Amino acid sequence: ASGSGNIGAFTPNTAGTSTISVTPTLATCTGATITFTINANPIPIVSLDLSTLSPPCVYDPAFILQVGSPSGGIYSGPGISGANFNPASAGVGTHTITYSVTQSGCTGSATSSIVVDACLGISDDQLNPVIVYPNPTTGIITIDQIDMVKTNRIVLVDYFGRELKTIIPGAKNIQLDLTPFSSGLYILRFEGHGIFTIRIELNQF
Repeated sequence: ASGSGNIGAFTPNTAGTSTISVTPTLATCTGATITFTINANPIPIVSLDLSTLSPPCVYDPAFILQVGSPSGGIYSGPGISGANFNPASAGVGTHTITYSVTQSGCTGSATSSIVVDACLGISDDQLNPVIVYPNPTTGIITIDQIDMVKTNRIVLVDYFGRELKTIIPGAKNIQLDLTPFSSGLYILRFEGHGIFTIRIELNQF
C-alpha cells in the first residue's frame, strides 16, 4: 500500500498464505514497515454432468438430483425445488441447471443442461398391450403379452435415469427378478417400433 494516504488493494490469484508489507510514504508520516499475512481460501472445484441422466418425460414425477460434486451444494434453475427436479414444472425443452458449493466462505459453481421430453404416444396401450404383475411387487414380476415384432429390448431404469438391466425378450411371457434392487419406483422401457414405458413400484420388506 502506498501514496497520499490511499490504501492499495490486494487481490490473491492463488490459494494459500501471502505476506504483505506496508510502509508509510507521506513526508509527514514516517514509520517502520508493517508486515502481516493474509490467508486466501481456495475456490471449490465443482462439477455437474446431467448428460448421464435419461431425458425425463414431462409427466414424470419429481426426482432427486444426486450428480453434483462435491456433495452438500445447492441446485438452481427451472423445475428445481431443493435437490428435486420436477419435469412438469420445468416444461418440455432444454433447461440449464446450476450447482453451487460454498466452502470456507468461497463459492464455486458449475452448470449443465437437462432435456425434458414430451414423450408423445408412449402410453398407447392399443399399440403395446403389455401386462406387468404383480405391481406393486415385493420382488419378482411377470411381463406378459409382449409384442415380439415391435419390441427389440426391455430396459429397467431407475428414477435417476440409470439403466440397470437390459432384456432381449425371447417369449411373450417372461419373469424379471427385482430383489437385487432397493425399494422404490422404477420404469420398464420397451423399445422397438417406438417407445413404451410402465412404472413399477418395488416394496421389499
